[in-house]
Amino acid sequence: MKIKAVIFDMDGTIINSEEMHTKTIQEVVEEEFGVKLSAEEIEKYVGFNYAKKLEKIFGDKYEKSEYQKLRFMIRNKTLKNTGLIKRVENAKEVIEEMKKNFEIALVTASSREQAGKFLEAVDFKKYFDLRIASDDVKETKPSPECYLLALKELGLKPKECLVLEDSEPGIKAAKEAGTYCIGIRHKYNSNQDFSRVDKIVDDIGEVDLELIKSLQ
Repeated sequence: MKIKAVIFDMDGTIINSEEMHTKTIQEVVEEEFGVKLSAEEIEKYVGFNYAKKLEKIFGDKYEKSEYQKLRFMIRNKTLKNTGLIKRVENAKEVIEEMKKNFEIALVTASSREQAGKFLEAVDFKKYFDLRIASDDVKETKPSPECYLLALKELGLKPKECLVLEDSEPGIKAAKEAGTYCIGIRHKYNSNQDFSRVDKIVDDIGEVDLELIKSLQ
């Protein structure tokens, strides 16, 4: 079946935002819990939303309601730190090439407001007419709900879509939705399981028409 659409994850895949997320989590956790977290403790859980990150770090030390409370505090604070966001190298060129040849969409575990602000910060918002955010689903990645919704909105079958992801939760979501998936390695995800992807690349710039053709 021919691939007709390319669906991009956002954080870590087309924008460098992990340092901003880490810094913001550290600040809020220290303010609210009085605990200093290292970057390494946080970055182990790339791809999970803030509440799930905190739950994995602290376990049952705090109530889940506390993690949800901090999730919204962190989310709001990131909107003031967009100056720390940068484009992933080669992302702009890949987005433009994909848009010329396929339908494209964005699926993110970030909120709709965050996605809009973050994309604006790197001038990528103009490329994505279809954006699926955490507000649009009951469960975020690793649930496949976000990708299934994207397929529905695109009017395409799973094997007509390729997902570009950089995290284990995102890869699980994409594969359980039945799509093709390319995993993009970087310094923040070296500990994550990429065994389910169809192809692993070390640079989004490696994703081109020839590589996509080889998947079909």
